[in-house]
Amino acid sequence: MPATPCPDLTALLRMVAEADGVARGCFERGLAVRRKADGTPVPDCDLACEAVLLAGLALSFPADAIESEESGVSGGGGAHRWVVDP
Repeated sequence: MPATPCPDLTALLRMVAEADGVARGCFERGLAVRRKADGTPVPDCDLACEAVLLAGLALSFPADAIESEESGVSGGGGAHRWVVDP
């Protein structure tokens, strides 16, 4: 099945700009790092940016599947599958 074009570039750009603001704030305050259950590190900034992107995608594209590094897979059945790894 061929890929379909992005349905709403404006919504995506808005999400990315919001996540960028979160990331800039993280770097200004300093990076805090947690350990996942498997012992690998994950910066709090990654979690915060991922949360912004997941919320925006769920709101703008509620039928689509979203796969993210920290939160796994949610949704499905829509025309697109979004992969998030901040």
